[in-house]
Amino acid sequence: MVKFTRTRTIKTLALALILMIIAGILAPQAALAFPQNGHGFYGSVTTLEGSPVPYDPANPEDPAHTTMVYAKDVTRVLNFDGEPFSSGQYFGRPVTLVAGDTVYGYTPQAFIFPAYDPQDTTVQGARPGDQIEFYICAPGMDLPGVLVTDELGAPIRQTFAIGGLTELDLSADIIAPAPEAVSPEDGAVDVLKDAPVTVLFNEDVSLEDATAFTISGSRSGDLLADGDATLGDDNRTVTLPHLPFSDYGETITVTLALGLVSDGVGNLNEVYSWSFETYPYFFTISGNAGVAGVELRDGDGVLLATADDNGDYSFPVENGWSGTVTPELEGYLFDPAFREYTNVTADQPDQDYEATLMTFTISGNAEMEGVELKDGDGDLLATADAAGDYSFTVDYGWSGTVTPVLEGYMFDPAFIEYENVDHDFVDQDYTATKVLFYIYLPLVIND
Repeated sequence: MVKFTRTRTIKTLALALILMIIAGILAPQAALAFPQNGHGFYGSVTTLEGSPVPYDPANPEDPAHTTMVYAKDVTRVLNFDGEPFSSGQYFGRPVTLVAGDTVYGYTPQAFIFPAYDPQDTTVQGARPGDQIEFYICAPGMDLPGVLVTDELGAPIRQTFAIGGLTELDLSADIIAPAPEAVSPEDGAVDVLKDAPVTVLFNEDVSLEDATAFTISGSRSGDLLADGDATLGDDNRTVTLPHLPFSDYGETITVTLALGLVSDGVGNLNEVYSWSFETYPYFFTISGNAGVAGVELRDGDGVLLATADDNGDYSFPVENGWSGTVTPELEGYLFDPAFREYTNVTADQPDQDYEATLMTFTISGNAEMEGVELKDGDGDLLATADAAGDYSFTVDYGWSGTVTPVLEGYMFDPAFIEYENVDHDFVDQDYTATKVLFYIYLPLVIND
């Protein structure tokens, strides 16, 4: 609430001194001389809603850095164009510090009105009987600032009079509304997926824009549900509807944009943001199984995931899950053969397996050294040693024909066929028979 706290008349001695200044009898040192037909108000600003007045000693006369107190003659329109600290109908003085007290204006702290009445340019400043209003403007606030009112909200007006130098003790709420408490708290963890999100402001507020807030999840993106933020009956608590937070846990950030919440006198909020961590109902176990199509199963044989074309897999488990994961694919061996998990409380990435295709041996005796064992394409598979023994390996599931070859010999069997090899084959023997060639010569009998 903007309020006017007290008004009192300057003591006779001070009044006489000022009148002497006005009359030009006494010229103040390091002070702004009053115009002959101008009049001033003494004034001070002590505290604003219990907080120090925003003041920058390095820029005491810069409205962008220092609180300003503005006056307006509401009886007549005065022309302040070209005058210091003026804007339209408002004339101001910067808040400064004098002897540790926060005051406005110069020394003495006075408003003077070096402006002309556009209807009578021979008259400068306010006239006796004019009504003057005051405004307090925080750094960066739009002019003219916050109107000084009484406790009922009516503007405080001072009557201008010759010799009526009046000391003012002005106070106003120029503090922006801000969150006093939020729920969930900033930095909270294990927040449930449907936990309400609320903001309690430090004073009564109005929502200038019901879409002032955003809720964003690190996994889920925009989580603000359909329906705008709502202001409670206490005029301080704002409730934000939201979509359920991710089952896998995430960081939620709530942000209040600049200037979309106002208090009773028009102060607008600053940007405000806070974050919290949601409760992870599930975690992810993921990795590469080494080859496409690998099935990951738990200890009961339940399928958990199947590796994609790149061998990658992932599956969720509940918070605190314990169990065994075994990779399976016909014809392959895996290292490790399985993985055990106990009380999973975080994602488990890079749970990789090395997949090795199984191989099998086909072996036997071809009876002759040098016998070549060839496949159906004529590619050499093995050559029999001095004892006629041979062996070679094939991949799991191999199918083909094996034919023994040695010039001058025939073999029984002439070849052996294999289909979908899934074990070793031993004693795959052949009997070698030397090929005999007969030469038939014609018998000629001469008579």
